[in-house]
Amino acid sequence: MAARSMTQLSTRGQLVLPKAVRERHGWRAGDTFVVEDRPGGVFLRRAEEQVHTRYEDVAGCLGPAKRKASIEEISSVSAEYVRKRWGHEYDDID
Repeated sequence: MAARSMTQLSTRGQLVLPKAVRERHGWRAGDTFVVEDRPGGVFLRRAEEQVHTRYEDVAGCLGPAKRKASIEEISSVSAEYVRKRWGHEYDDID
């Protein structure tokens, strides 16, 4: 069973994570975190570093497309992903 500790939410909505937890995970001041609201609690993890890829590095790596998808097909698949991942409808904003 994982070690437990207590902390308190400040009036500004801030939590202080215990030093032992920060050290165990290698978390430092300024790190960015993902906070997911889940049934029964909240899940906290450090955000992955964003690796920026240049177009020149990946252009043509998949080869020619076997078929082209219409914008309607792309929108439909995107909307379905949002429904499954986030549980709500996707608002298509132009």
